[in-house]
Amino acid sequence: VISGVGERIERGPSSTMGWVMHDGIPVLRRNINARGNVETWFARLPGEADWRLMRRNRLRDAPEFAYVGQTQNPETVRVLIRADSDNHLTVRDINLRDFSVSAPINHREGVDAIDGIYDSRGKYIGVAYYGERLEYEFEDPALSAHHRALNQFFENDCDVKLVDISADGNRMIGRVSGPREPGTWIFYDRAARNILPLGSATSLSFEKLGEGQRIIVDTRDGAKIEAYLTAPLSGKAGPLVVLPHG
Repeated sequence: VISGVGERIERGPSSTMGWVMHDGIPVLRRNINARGNVETWFARLPGEADWRLMRRNRLRDAPEFAYVGQTQNPETVRVLIRADSDNHLTVRDINLRDFSVSAPINHREGVDAIDGIYDSRGKYIGVAYYGERLEYEFEDPALSAHHRALNQFFENDCDVKLVDISADGNRMIGRVSGPREPGTWIFYDRAARNILPLGSATSLSFEKLGEGQRIIVDTRDGAKIEAYLTAPLSGKAGPLVVLPHG
């Protein structure tokens, strides 16, 4: 930073799109093929010279694998993975020596995990899920109570995403979004129980926006899927706009 002189630590082929480091040492390498539809993960233990094929995924298929963060063990990393026996994505630790995976961490039965979250010092905090809204399974139960309080402050109508958490867990930066909230950044002081707005993406007139509600749709094959319906304030019949996603 002072001299501006760089030192090359590692160099991959032209298909290399990213690295994962542990204490400054590359332990994972992510390659994407020329067509952009397949990603390949290579791994090696600290001190090893050769990269080993760990996993290959088709990017256009359902999500199967993503890096989440470090663990205290240099031979394991925390990942989001659909293991062979799983129907849902879970957060697990994968061993870089033999690629074995641990039991699910902060697991919620029958729901896909979205991501794992860490505090400002890189300590693991918990796992994010989608239920009626964005929810978390925390390592510290006290954090669950504070996240519920934030949801209640926003009338249980918004997703409160925790973007950054201080090492002592007392200060948080979050992003709030919902059917009538385009995106507001907040600072939450846990000890003082104070919420400070930091800024909004767009200023909207809430009185002109329809209210959204969560509904359950029965599909032709007998499954049930969640959907969100926003109706116009006029109450009049009109066209139905559908946004499929997954």
